[in-house]
Amino acid sequence: MKTGLKYLIFITMSLLFAGLLVISGEMARKERAKKTCSGLVVEIADSSKLHFVTAKDVRSYIKEDYGTFSGKRLDSVGLRKIEESLVRHSAILSAQAWTVTDGKVHVSVTQREPVARFMTAEGGFYSDEKGYLFPLQNHYTSRVPIIDGNVPLSLSRCKNGIPVSEKERKWLEGVIELISYIGNDKVWKDAIVQISVDSDGDLVMVPRKGRELFIFGTPQDYEEKFARIKDYYSAVAPSAAADSIKYRYVTVKYRGQIICR
Repeated sequence: MKTGLKYLIFITMSLLFAGLLVISGEMARKERAKKTCSGLVVEIADSSKLHFVTAKDVRSYIKEDYGTFSGKRLDSVGLRKIEESLVRHSAILSAQAWTVTDGKVHVSVTQREPVARFMTAEGGFYSDEKGYLFPLQNHYTSRVPIIDGNVPLSLSRCKNGIPVSEKERKWLEGVIELISYIGNDKVWKDAIVQISVDSDGDLVMVPRKGRELFIFGTPQDYEEKFARIKDYYSAVAPSAAADSIKYRYVTVKYRGQIICR
C-alpha cells in the first residue's frame, strides 16, 4: 500500500475517532442535563494528616455560602461558585467541584498545612510554608513549632492572609526558613523545644536540656549561629562546669562571638 494512501486512511480514522469522542461527550452532557441533583459527596483529600476541616464543615459552608442545590438540574449547579466560596475559608487551600452521571455533586477539599504557630497578645494564628497567616481552628490543633513573646506579626495587619509590611514579610520568611532548617536537622529538632521573641525583637532558643537561653537575634544566618551554639556546648560549657559557673544567657547573634552571662 502506498505511503500516501496509508496516510489518508490514518487521517480519516483519526477524524472519525475524534468525531465519536465529540458525539459521546455531547451525549453525556445532555444525559447529565436531564438529571437532577440527588446529593452531595464530600472528600477531604488530606484527612489522614490534617483535621482542620471535616466533611460536615464543608457541607455547612456550602449551605451557608451557596445554598441548596438538591433537586436542581445538574447543569444549573454553579461549580465554580462552590469552589470560590470554599476557598474563602482560611483553613482551605483549594477546592474542586464536579458532577458525574450518578446525579451527585462531588467536592474535594485540600486543607492549608501550617508550619508554625504564633502566639501573641491578641491571640494565636498559623502560617503555612508560603507565609499565609490564618486563625487557629476550634476543633483541631496542629503540632507545629510555636513562636511566642513579642512576635512582630498581626492578623489584623494582613491582607488576604499576607502581612502588608515588607519588614514583617521578610521576618516571617526568615522564621519559616529557620523552622524548616531545625526540622530537617536531627540534633536541633530534638534539642530546641521552644522559640520566643524578647523585648528587643531577638529570637531566643530554649533548649530541651539545661538552663541556658540562647539569644539568637534575627532569623538570618542561622547556620552560623547554630554552629556557635555547638561551640558553646563543646568548649565553653565544660570549662564553666569545671569552675562551677552557671550561665543563664548565651548570645550567639554576633558573628565570631559567644557572649555568656
